[in-house]
Amino acid sequence: MTIFKRNLITVKIEGINSIECEEKVKELIYNSKDVIKIKMNKKKNKMLIKVKDSQKMDLSIIANAIAKAGCECTLVKNY
Repeated sequence: MTIFKRNLITVKIEGINSIECEEKVKELIYNSKDVIKIKMNKKKNKMLIKVKDSQKMDLSIIANAIAKAGCECTLVKNY
């Protein structure tokens, strides 16, 4: 499967201070059937999420998953 830029969502995320918290956030986001892969950059506090189609992805699912894990997020760029 080829991933195009429209399939990428970048989220600025604060409050991930441990591997356990990172894994919890990823697990909650992966519960969405539209999420393909998640890559975390803790140094830049960013999460890159590959989805089937970012135009159809409900971004509130991502925000709610992050909030449920006890972190804060801001959508940076949605292609």
